[in-house]
Amino acid sequence: MADPIDAPATAAQIRAILGHAEDELVAEILRVGASEGEVLEAFARTNADDSVSGELDRAAHGRVIEVMAALERAGVEDDEA
Repeated sequence: MADPIDAPATAAQIRAILGHAEDELVAEILRVGASEGEVLEAFARTNADDSVSGELDRAAHGRVIEVMAALERAGVEDDEA
């Protein structure tokens, strides 16, 4: 059985992280198969300013990069930023 931490995020989890998101974006992220943590990391990295991105201790990889690309194509930004 897969570790729940690595399980692909559900549409509800993706929407909880992104806030309002178009169905097409949610479907694209679901196709990537990213975990909830990977979606959260991608969202944080996409919305990070230089001071925050310097605090990230490792480079983005794999599914995080794919989700970041989808977020950037969709023009998703943190509503609170």
